[in-house]
Amino acid sequence: MGGETGSSLKGKRIGVTAGPTRAWIDPVRYLANASSGVLGCRISESLVRRGAEVDLIMGKGGAHPTDPSVGFHSIQTIEDLQSQLKVLSDERARPFFAWIHAMAVLDFVPESPSEAKIPSDRDEFSLPLRKTPKIIEQFRSLFPHSMLVGFKLETTEDPDILRQSAQSMGDNARCDLVIANSSPFQNPEGHRAYLLDPREESWEGPFQGKSAIAEALVDWLEMKATADVRP
Repeated sequence: MGGETGSSLKGKRIGVTAGPTRAWIDPVRYLANASSGVLGCRISESLVRRGAEVDLIMGKGGAHPTDPSVGFHSIQTIEDLQSQLKVLSDERARPFFAWIHAMAVLDFVPESPSEAKIPSDRDEFSLPLRKTPKIIEQFRSLFPHSMLVGFKLETTEDPDILRQSAQSMGDNARCDLVIANSSPFQNPEGHRAYLLDPREESWEGPFQGKSAIAEALVDWLEMKATADVRP
């Protein structure tokens, strides 16, 4: 469906977050998620092909979209992400139709990062961690009129467990759609995902491969844009 000028997504502004986040341990070391950002790029490129105006927030070290028309914003930390989202939320003249939050946000970060390099000659090293806020639960206050798509990652491929986890996220973050996917790192070529629409109680999939997952998600958004169904 690429390049379709008649798409209901034409002219719609859509935000995408993707890739890893970092948290510094000291000035030369950091914690990070194992995320490539490739799926976020595929989603962004599919949206652009259907005429959408896309802002992609990508964690440093993640992939880059091949289409230069994708608005690209690079961040490193969770604080960077929060700041960038706040900046975009203030652009009220160009509201977002939807946000797709696919970024791998760290659940825990160092409690007290060291200002100096930690010596490497220690036999042991303890790193206290603190829990981070759930960024996806902040989207409704920042973008109250935008549709929200969340991603839930599990290490299992059991559809029942994936659906239960997706439903929990949908309820807590008030998502319009949740992509429930098994970890792609164990089998990159077999990346599988399901689409849960909490309101419609529909469960579709599995879709296999990043391109298929991206197209299924964009198809769903296109259907919603046709009906212009938003909170």
